[in-house]
Amino acid sequence: MTDGVTHICSFLVKELKSAKKSNTAGTVLPKSGKLFDMLNGIFETSDQECNIDIVFKMAPDGKQKNAARDLIAEFSETPSLSTATKIAHKLELVTTKRSGLGLLFLVRGLYKGKPMVVISRFPADSGILADEKNGGLSVEYLERVFMKSARSYKAVAYKNVISTSSAWKGKAVDKQINDVSGLSSEYWIFDFLESDFVTTSVAGTKRMAEALKKAATVSKSLDVKQQIAGAGMLLSKFSGSVTSIEDIAQKLNFTAETIAAIKSHLKNPGTYSENFKFAPVAFSEHFKYRSIVLDNGGVLTADAIQFAEVFEAKKVGDKTQFQTTGRIVDERIVRRRIGAEK
Repeated sequence: MTDGVTHICSFLVKELKSAKKSNTAGTVLPKSGKLFDMLNGIFETSDQECNIDIVFKMAPDGKQKNAARDLIAEFSETPSLSTATKIAHKLELVTTKRSGLGLLFLVRGLYKGKPMVVISRFPADSGILADEKNGGLSVEYLERVFMKSARSYKAVAYKNVISTSSAWKGKAVDKQINDVSGLSSEYWIFDFLESDFVTTSVAGTKRMAEALKKAATVSKSLDVKQQIAGAGMLLSKFSGSVTSIEDIAQKLNFTAETIAAIKSHLKNPGTYSENFKFAPVAFSEHFKYRSIVLDNGGVLTADAIQFAEVFEAKKVGDKTQFQTTGRIVDERIVRRRIGAEK
């Protein structure tokens, strides 16, 4: 059989409270026209665009059973509006007011002779007019308006996920994330798809902590050491967030020199952009820098384990006097205090 799209179903997905008042409205789309061209493009480029590895969660009893996978496998094997509606309804059950109204597209096709399913969700106000009519859905594609935000969507691709295969992984992308919380990804991946990142929270956090620590230890640049030490004080705001080393480096405004130093201590450079859920406890176990800010404007920073050896502390009345001896390896004037947010 020829590779390519074989079936497309579309649904207007409402948030849970609204969904309870009406049936999940959907329709089968034709394999022609501008809307098809756009969805076909997402299908064909999913290998490049979907770069986040995810895996279906096991059942609580440890068995290889997952409700989301079962629904996707059913649609993959028997593509129809009926099997697609079950998936759309599952999304409605976890859609909140914050997620808002959206248009869901389920595209089924063949890739190298085997079934592939690409599921994408667009904000409903991104230029597609959706109207429920007689329990169904008609979709009118407005090219001029829609193209302004056609790049804002979530998508996930599954290859050969059928009942008789052992395929248990997929690849995702979220082009709607615009804040540090990562909540938009969480409901989509964790709740709707009942999946998790291939890189676990602890493993991803540990990898980042070790790379930062090695970079700060090995680098001879004071700027690199200061930025990384400061990061240890600022990372608490990422607690529980879906992020990556690249995302954190950008949000903390790391210099190119600091980024290069961190990358050089990753066993696999590709993990620099790999997503994981930040775990502060795991981070503190592997990255321990202690900083003390004094009321006279001074800042003392050193490895937590060696801090007492580097800085000798002595109480002087209600104040503390610190003393240290070392060779100056770098010195410069910086724009802001170490660890201070802009």
